[in-house]
Amino acid sequence: MKKIIIFSKSFWNTYNFRIDLILTLVEKKYKIIVVANNDNYRPKFKNLNINTYSISVKNRKFSPLNDIWYLFKTYNILKKEKPDIVLNFNLKPIIYSNIICRIFKIKTISNITGLGSAFLGSSLLKFIVSKLYRYSFKKNNHIFFQNREDQNYFLTRGIIDHKNEISIIPGSGVNTKKFPYSEIENKENIIFFMASRLIKDKGVLEFIEAAKIITSKYKNIEFILLGDKENSYESSKIYEIVKSYHTKKILSYYNFKENIYDYLYKSDCVILPSYREGLSKILIESMSIGRPVITTNVPGCKELVRENGFLVSPRNINDLVNKIEQFIKLDFSIRRKMCINSRRIVDKNYKIEIIIQKYLNIIEKKIYE
Repeated sequence: MKKIIIFSKSFWNTYNFRIDLILTLVEKKYKIIVVANNDNYRPKFKNLNINTYSISVKNRKFSPLNDIWYLFKTYNILKKEKPDIVLNFNLKPIIYSNIICRIFKIKTISNITGLGSAFLGSSLLKFIVSKLYRYSFKKNNHIFFQNREDQNYFLTRGIIDHKNEISIIPGSGVNTKKFPYSEIENKENIIFFMASRLIKDKGVLEFIEAAKIITSKYKNIEFILLGDKENSYESSKIYEIVKSYHTKKILSYYNFKENIYDYLYKSDCVILPSYREGLSKILIESMSIGRPVITTNVPGCKELVRENGFLVSPRNINDLVNKIEQFIKLDFSIRRKMCINSRRIVDKNYKIEIIIQKYLNIIEKKIYE
């Protein structure tokens, strides 16, 4: 039985973004092991008889002691398990597992799920991350990018070169059976929904400020924000603002819920004013059930808008407010056409079966070559 180890930043992330792929690999008689930061989703893998290891990883900042410990633990896991191939996702799991895989000559397939805050931050941080990525990709067997801009960014800056085997994979896909199409209702009130971690890069501040402006001008408009805060000063500050707006009834705020479908079903339009994505999972899920989207004209978001919503400039509250107002004023028949277009885009490009087949093609090629 061929063995595959998956390195990711959390069990929650792995379960919510990769479970359909993992179950398919298990059906095909691969032995799967998941390595991630411990959280309450780890038991879900044990319930599926999938072995796991937990390594603490601070994916959004560099911590020398934590990073050295991560490398040490990764070394021990790979030495013990001797996998046929490693799949890795997210910044640090990619970099550090690739480095150790070079030592043991283990084949690796990496997925760049987005540039993230490391490339949106300081020049020094970008320089460090770029150097680490470049070194870790030297012996990589295949690199997936989720959008063309991220791929070009890595190529033009020499992080990878044309010797690397690379391809585009359209995000993590969506299981359309779990997110079936549903018609919106022709009603007076309109619900705008956003689901996101409470971090600046996702555009949470723009969303809540737009909610403040819109609810002061229009009746029967509701804004719902779903998501948890992170263990950081920035996220804590945003959380306090969000709670304040919730108290003032500018918006309704809820902690993350496992079944996000219920919120999407009640919504009329989904908003994500993110500064950059790999390929937004929440937008694809929203489109699967037939919801129009308002999102930013940035990589990982703009690819999803084709006559099914509006694009706005990133970090631009006024533009976001303007597009929300345009949506409010649309005739119901136009909104319904947007819903249909959303689902058509998903069926053609982002169904989970399409994504799984792309993984299988590369995994089977690399394992047996």
